[in-house]
Amino acid sequence: MPIVSRLFVKTSLVFFVLTFVSGGMLLTYQSFGKMDVPWGFVVARPHAGTVGWLVMMVMGVAYWMFPLDKKRFEGGRGRYQEGLALASYWLVCGGLVIRMAVEPLTARGAGGVLGGILALSGIAQSVGALIFVWEIWSRVRGIGKEAP
Repeated sequence: MPIVSRLFVKTSLVFFVLTFVSGGMLLTYQSFGKMDVPWGFVVARPHAGTVGWLVMMVMGVAYWMFPLDKKRFEGGRGRYQEGLALASYWLVCGGLVIRMAVEPLTARGAGGVLGGILALSGIAQSVGALIFVWEIWSRVRGIGKEAP
């Protein structure tokens, strides 16, 4: 498995565990009669599960398993430009970590510096996703053309 794929998959497993541990904490919190769970915590947990675990797992497996693009990467292994793949990793993962840290602090309403940081975290994740699509698109656009 290529290093970038391994990075995505291992990180997704960390978020998988984080999602379930935080869910257990939330359930424990509620079971002791503390029904007013901070909204930011409630919102951050699903993002850890969907973006952190599911999306990053899909991205890592896609970088690894999708058809090779030998025309674009003749000298390489036909997978991706490592710098761009790493940029997509750091933007998606970093944006998510920042979001999970800042969103609970803005539960009463995002604004000011924290609101700006929260917006930048979303932009970072979006740019990371676009880089991923850019890298993967050439590997899937020609599928089916080679069949007679």
